[in-house]
Amino acid sequence: MLQYTRFIALSSAFLCTTLVILSFSNYSKAQPLAYIPNQGDNSVSIIDTSTNTVIDTVNIGNSPAGITISPDGCFVYVTNPASDNISVIDTSKNTVVDTVNVGAFPFGIAIMPDGSFVYVSNANSHDISVIDTSTNNLVDTISIGISGPWGIAVSPNGSFVYASN
Repeated sequence: MLQYTRFIALSSAFLCTTLVILSFSNYSKAQPLAYIPNQGDNSVSIIDTSTNTVIDTVNIGNSPAGITISPDGCFVYVTNPASDNISVIDTSKNTVVDTVNVGAFPFGIAIMPDGSFVYVSNANSHDISVIDTSTNNLVDTISIGISGPWGIAVSPNGSFVYASN
């Protein structure tokens, strides 16, 4: 059995925020980039923040919502609530390299500080999916005892994963 970080479930009012992830990727001179989910057209826009210009758009799953990026900037992970999966984008090519099925209505997403695991909050199945980033395989599903988990975060030292409804 795999040993995971401790989970802490927090009950709070639902707070919907837009998530912008800045990174230094391998795209042309390693400029800072922002990855923005576009729910209306099932894509992610990649914006060069030094010029505020969209430099690429990647088609992904249905109704993308949450985004996290690997600590090394090589991969972007995006939740797709309407298709119950996540898309994995290779930032060197700006293409989807994998799709991982998770629980019902995945919304929030967070990554371990070392990039080893991605945690996905599944609002309609009331659980957390754990994905091994070395294989992009679902390795565990953890019931967390709260209904509708939306938000999720990993502590800076990777000891705790926090989920809220």
